[in-house]
Amino acid sequence: MQIEYLTQMKNTPIIKGDENRGISEQEIEKLEQNFGIEFPKAYKEFLFLGGKYQNCIDDWDTDYLYLDWTQKNIKENMIGINLQLKPFFAFAEYNGDFFFFFLDEGEPPPPFMLFTMIK
Repeated sequence: MQIEYLTQMKNTPIIKGDENRGISEQEIEKLEQNFGIEFPKAYKEFLFLGGKYQNCIDDWDTDYLYLDWTQKNIKENMIGINLQLKPFFAFAEYNGDFFFFFLDEGEPPPPFMLFTMIK
């Protein structure tokens, strides 16, 4: 995959002994099919470089295996606080807080954070 947006992540695969572990382009395509959406290129790069493990966002769970769980939980939290947003995709979770991006924001989509305050 040609890296356009995440060149710093590509050029720094190891930080403090922690190495990024990505997933294949085929696995990314399967995820897109599973969710019925096309990911922005910047997020595809993130998955390619660190979909199994990333060393960029300390302590945040971004493992691609838990994306179903992450989507379900952020939606439940948004319903719980009566928050309805345009289509989005959550890509990281930590202690009930979420990073997400809107699916119609262009390239690269800016990340947003939902603090649920459910601790």
